Amino acid sequence: MEYCSKCGAKRNGSQQTCSSCGHPFSSNESDAGRRIVYNGVLQKCPNCGEPTNPFSKFCDACGYEFRDADSTSSVSVFSDKYQSLDSNAKRVDLIRTFTIPNTKTDILEFFILATSNIVAPSYADVTSSNMKDMSVMDVSEAWAAKLQQLESKAELVLSGDSLLENIKETNIEKQKLVQQYRRIYDKKIQKAQHRVLRRVINIIAVVVMCHLIIFASIFLVKHISNAAREKALKQKETELSAVVEEIEELIEKGDYVAALNKTELVYLHDSRYIESEKKWENTRKELVLRIIQTQDASLEEKIILIETLIELGEFELAMQMADELKPLNSSNDATKLKWEEIRESLRLKIIDAREFSQGKIKIPDIAYQGMHYLKVKEAYEAAGFLNVTTEKASDTLFGWVHNVGEAFEVSIDGSTDFAPGEYADMHVPIIIKYHGKIFDKGDQD
Repeated sequence: MEYCSKCGAKRNGSQQTCSSCGHPFSSNESDAGRRIVYNGVLQKCPNCGEPTNPFSKFCDACGYEFRDADSTSSVSVFSDKYQSLDSNAKRVDLIRTFTIPNTKTDILEFFILATSNIVAPSYADVTSSNMKDMSVMDVSEAWAAKLQQLESKAELVLSGDSLLENIKETNIEKQKLVQQYRRIYDKKIQKAQHRVLRRVINIIAVVVMCHLIIFASIFLVKHISNAAREKALKQKETELSAVVEEIEELIEKGDYVAALNKTELVYLHDSRYIESEKKWENTRKELVLRIIQTQDASLEEKIILIETLIELGEFELAMQMADELKPLNSSNDATKLKWEEIRESLRLKIIDAREFSQGKIKIPDIAYQGMHYLKVKEAYEAAGFLNVTTEKASDTLFGWVHNVGEAFEVSIDGSTDFAPGEYADMHVPIIIKYHGKIFDKGDQD
């Protein structure tokens, strides 16, 4: 039996052309090389054998109920894999790379799967979206794009089928729905961003407000403190002015010693008010100069004034006053000599006090050679030295040449080259060496 090589229709007898398409038959055409190829799977009823609708639960011919139908299509495999994924980014990638099958059954299954997964984004989806993963909106848009591809595939595979129109109508609705979802989603994202921005602005505002409050508090405290210091300064200056008036009254009365003692109270020590401190220091010096330069004071009063100046630490003024100390209109040599001795004694006293104020002590004028070392130590300690020690030299056996305990050397700060009357620091180490018995380990009394 021969068939048309163009349309596959049977050739009746000795026809020269195909009755179906008009294609001429050639003499060498035969059915020797032709075979039947089935494209796809034909599903039949297990009861009557009639073809069935893959989505029907009952056979249209005999009414048989289909049960336990296993789905092994690529769409089922895709669905299982889709459900097992743990991130939206992976789901979007799977949707984009999935190839839509060609069979009507698979197209319909994928169509149902795609339309059911296009969902509106929730508030939780908006607030939980981050840069590490895609949102539910991204997944819905991927399904919408795949639905467009499915429509294109259906136009080729389901041409003339009523299902195609249903797919097109549904696709249009879903595309509009996705666009609406996108607008809603963008608004929600914008609102969420505004909320975050407002929250950040509120935090910044709170921080700035706190800083302003802190700065204002510091400024207020500083202002109050300055006001309090100014008030205290005015009160102190009022008190000092009253003391100056008392000193002026004492000078007018001729009570110079009491006036000089009062000048010690004319003193302001506050590093924050240097100008005021200098002003009152100059006032005090002017008062002291007025007192010591007075011509009315007697010699005895001047001596008391000098000693008062020494106590106040005014060594230069005390020395100046001591140099000018002499009896008026006296031709008695004994009197002159007496006052010269008094003046020299005051000078030495002033020098000792000045050096002592600087931490220096006059070295005692004693002949320590032959003295007992303890007496030498007492003399230096009485002078005011604070670091006096003794050192025994075990060089005496019977005491015929040297007595045990006799001092033979004094060193000040490691040096024996010093003279009595010189000044040395009160903390300088002083070592007194003395003779001791050879076999005695302790100090000798």
